[in-house]
Amino acid sequence: MTVPSIEPLPNARPASLTPAHAEACLPGYEINPDWQARRDRGEIPDGIRGMGGMLRLVWPEERFTEEEARWILTLRETTSWRVLANEVLGNSNQIFGMGLEQAALRALGREMETP
Repeated sequence: MTVPSIEPLPNARPASLTPAHAEACLPGYEINPDWQARRDRGEIPDGIRGMGGMLRLVWPEERFTEEEARWILTLRETTSWRVLANEVLGNSNQIFGMGLEQAALRALGREMETP
């Protein structure tokens, strides 16, 4: 008797999509140098009023493959950012979920739509 081979599901998680790889593809933030220069010159007020424009988004060199990006976006169609982050990273922080979606869109050469 032969054992039938089991084909992987077409929507199975790509083997290359490890939590460490996914985290390496997420954007980070850094102090905006233009903001820092203005702050150093005293052009920006202290307190919460002066914080606008303080941070800027920084994309890492590492990117998702097309297969990984499509899998993430397919999962995102039916789940929230929290569920997406939990499924990919094991952490249900919705900011990570939003970052995963942005990074997947970026890997496919698209931008995230703003409401």
